[in-house]
Amino acid sequence: MTGNGNTVKIFLKDGCGRCARAKDLAKQLEGENFAVEYHNTSEVKGLTEAVVFEVMTLPSVIIANSENKELKGWRGKPPTLEEIKTHL
Repeated sequence: MTGNGNTVKIFLKDGCGRCARAKDLAKQLEGENFAVEYHNTSEVKGLTEAVVFEVMTLPSVIIANSENKELKGWRGKPPTLEEIKTHL
């Protein structure tokens, strides 16, 4: 994977019409070999991760370091590809 051990966490849920842009962003990042995790808040595991990162609105995109600590987050509106890459 590209980068320094950071992971992009994408928080979505089933039926979220606004989440398409975050999904597209994730696919672009995966295409450039960045580490991406999807967290579906309709599922217990995804909801648990959302609580850890204080995600209250969807979609949300969080960059976490190798110790699972938040470095940068966008809640409610995903960043552009260029914007997120400046933080990776």
